[in-house]
Amino acid sequence: MHLSRFILTCMILSVAFSAPARAEKMHCPNVTDNDEKNTEIARKYFQMGGMYHDKQDFTKAAESFECVLKFIPYSLTARYKLARAYDAQGVFSLARENYEMILLLDSAEAGTLKPEIRKRLVEIKDLKDRVPVTAPVVEPVPADEKTCPPVVQKGQQDAVVKIAKIIEVKDWARARTLLDETLKKLDGATPEQRRLCLSTDAGVQLLLLAGVAHFSMGNVHDAREAFLAVFRVRPDANLPVKNPDTKLLSFYQETLNAYFATIAREKERQLRIRELEEKGLIAIEAEGDPAVPVEHAPPANIAREKPMVFVCRVQDRLGAAKVSLVVRVDNGPAQEMPMEKLGKRRWVTVVPGTAVTFAKYAYYLVATDAAGSEVALWKSAQTPQELTL
Repeated sequence: MHLSRFILTCMILSVAFSAPARAEKMHCPNVTDNDEKNTEIARKYFQMGGMYHDKQDFTKAAESFECVLKFIPYSLTARYKLARAYDAQGVFSLARENYEMILLLDSAEAGTLKPEIRKRLVEIKDLKDRVPVTAPVVEPVPADEKTCPPVVQKGQQDAVVKIAKIIEVKDWARARTLLDETLKKLDGATPEQRRLCLSTDAGVQLLLLAGVAHFSMGNVHDAREAFLAVFRVRPDANLPVKNPDTKLLSFYQETLNAYFATIAREKERQLRIRELEEKGLIAIEAEGDPAVPVEHAPPANIAREKPMVFVCRVQDRLGAAKVSLVVRVDNGPAQEMPMEKLGKRRWVTVVPGTAVTFAKYAYYLVATDAAGSEVALWKSAQTPQELTL
């Protein structure tokens, strides 16, 4: 009798003491000034999150991944696992919030997750939370912050010091590995967040070092992209290496010259758009994707020896690299006239008044991708649109 009462008392005490422990929030350490230590802590909590998730303790799993994001705010993997933990826990409001954050990202890894996330968001769209929502262990990074989080900047600064030393001894492979690891920490950042972090002094230095490493390994395309990313935020940046070789210097200068040429062309394009709009030859570009693959209305009020303007808009999903106006004037041969991209989705061709002297003008539009493959038509060679004067 006394033994059974003792056992019962122990069971009650066990429940009494263990219940509050389970209700307590997981402790998440403060960020340190040591990037290696921060990464080590993040890795530890990431592993804990996976362990708790496997044990179906989704509350602790979520708290673990929240802690990871305190140390690596833009970890895409941690963000996704946090969303899944909230989802499994039945905290659908926070699951939706974190899933939707991933849909804002433009990294390749985020792209692979988006179809599954969109499907799941439809499934949980109207579901109410099964458990009360409590404050997260770590306050989430706002999507509209104006500066790069200090912990990210500190990580980049430490990485720059290490990578610069590695590049000095020309260990390109090791430098590239560390660069990739550092830049991967931005996979969960929106384009604006990524721009903020890569426009800091450390971010610019990282990109410059990435360009040097890629060029030295023969990856010219990746080197050019890294240098161009620098020029967009700091075109007066200098190479952060001692005594760079002449080939690297020449490539860097060529890339910078090409960047300035691109800027000049873009200014000319914007001036042309403004000129055509002010003359009333084209309307201000409509917002949003067109409802059909190629949206076009034949020019109205055609008059002899007056400019004739052709405007079309092409859907984003087609990835059109070129749009052409294919024309047959009177009984002459077909001619292809490339249209000029003057806007986000808008393509324009202006036929000068001196050429508007035809009896019949038959045409159709063809959009092609970067490989030259046809992706869409408006009308066709067999059924062209005909204009007459």
